[in-house]
Amino acid sequence: MVEAASNAQAFRAAKRRTFDLVITDYGGSGGDGLAFLRQFKALYPGVPVVIHSGQVAAIRQRARRLGASACIQKMVTQPRLKIIERVLASA
Repeated sequence: MVEAASNAQAFRAAKRRTFDLVITDYGGSGGDGLAFLRQFKALYPGVPVVIHSGQVAAIRQRARRLGASACIQKMVTQPRLKIIERVLASA
């Protein structure tokens, strides 16, 4: 597992290694999560990306169109971890 404090840090990490899954915060530091999603999927189309947000209902459709494998509500719980398991299993 690798943690990145910004979108720029995440891209630097992705250049150095291969990831099975990326989980990104929609409103995290370093910019817009959907902009990150669009840029990341353009460079690494085979890597599943899960958007983590406090406003899933508002962004879900746009995130899916941009290539998100799933969107999960902040406050990760056991059922939400099952979503991540399904995304990894289908990758």
